[in-house]
Amino acid sequence: MIKRALVVDDDELIRTFMNTLLTKKFGLRVVTSKNGFEGLDELQKGGIDIVFLDIMMPQLDGVGFMEMMRSDSKYSDIPVVIISAVNHKDTVSKLLRLGVNDYILKPLEFMTITEKMHDLFLKYD
Repeated sequence: MIKRALVVDDDELIRTFMNTLLTKKFGLRVVTSKNGFEGLDELQKGGIDIVFLDIMMPQLDGVGFMEMMRSDSKYSDIPVVIISAVNHKDTVSKLLRLGVNDYILKPLEFMTITEKMHDLFLKYD
């Protein structure tokens, strides 16, 4: 059952939006990080059931985060949903090979993201 989410995005508005949506609509506890390194630190603290991840971030981008996350067997089964404006074929293919579970394109629209998350949560609950 999904209870705790990690949102990794350098955009404060996206972090706030996702935090509010996941908390109020889905009843999750949410932790946010503004780059991949902070996200990995939060992941290592434990208790994360799902990750929402941007691709383009300073310091450590989403691809680097995914590579590091998936290289550790403790985190290999945690679902990851990309939330990004990037839809370049090579990047998307690489992320799929790394085990991304879903991909939501920015700009985020409330109804679209709510429907996708509802379906995702049904799959993993």
